[in-house]
Amino acid sequence: KRSLVLTDHNKMTEKVSNIFEGQEVELIYDHHTKTDAHPDAGGEIVVGLGSACTLVAEQFLKRSSDLPPEMGRLLAGVILLDTRNFSPEENKGTPRDEAVFGQLRAFIPEGMGQDAWYKALTDARTDVSHLSVKELLMLDLKAAHIDGFEGRVGWAAMMATLDDTMERAGGAAALLQAMQDFAHARGFVDKALALAPSTEEHRSLCEAVEARLV
Repeated sequence: KRSLVLTDHNKMTEKVSNIFEGQEVELIYDHHTKTDAHPDAGGEIVVGLGSACTLVAEQFLKRSSDLPPEMGRLLAGVILLDTRNFSPEENKGTPRDEAVFGQLRAFIPEGMGQDAWYKALTDARTDVSHLSVKELLMLDLKAAHIDGFEGRVGWAAMMATLDDTMERAGGAAALLQAMQDFAHARGFVDKALALAPSTEEHRSLCEAVEARLV
């Protein structure tokens, strides 16, 4: 019998829960609102922490300061992205995140400073030029039960512009059909919301709307 560790979330979806039916969630390391879905699990949930990887990194560092380079770089990179490079304006990072990132600073790629690496990571994260419309819909997808709708509503935050996404799909009608097929295949209600900037200049506005709605 295997035990499970959840990171960056503290409740399994119904589909995932069915896959791991009968297997115990032993540990949770997360920074989202507690759901008490697995009350017997150990670990730590710190609501408001900048990155769940801060908690994961702490566990590795407690056992050994000699992390494999790949693991150290992965953890450091995610913390940097999640905390928006500890920008005071974004206010995503906490002293605890900063303390752990300080222990991982040696994993910043050689020849790159923190700011340059953050820009490279951000550029890579938002490069969706190689993704299909279906993959764009899956990239940042959330689903929830909303009053007034029967079933779950799908929320997809599109990282490409609306014009680019329509062109990729083969036109507005093809894009609508692709979204409807996507929703149907995942058991969402017919109506769903996809947020996409119409131009690059509108990206920040769409991100702000998403943050308020999701």
